[in-house]
Amino acid sequence: MPEKSADHGVMNEEAVRGLAQTMQIELTDEEATALAADLSATIAYAERVEGFANQEVTPMSHPIQDLNVMRPDEVKEVLSLDEALENAPEVTDGMFRVTSIMGGEQ
Repeated sequence: MPEKSADHGVMNEEAVRGLAQTMQIELTDEEATALAADLSATIAYAERVEGFANQEVTPMSHPIQDLNVMRPDEVKEVLSLDEALENAPEVTDGMFRVTSIMGGEQ
């Protein structure tokens, strides 16, 4: 099985070609070069992140710990029916009149 090169965080083209052969994936030279660069960058980033992990940092799954934050249920003044309907294009029997989209009566 191909190994990561001796340099930490570096995947060379040989390692990428070995992985591709194991996975039975055909790669062009350009694809192998690009994948080696992408994988090297990914490994380097993972190693960098790993360096931040220590006992002073609490592991977390989400940066914001507040869950189910809700405001109190309070009765407030709302629009009257006339205020709510005053800018409606069409009103029928104290209700907004809209075009039917289900083929029923308009």
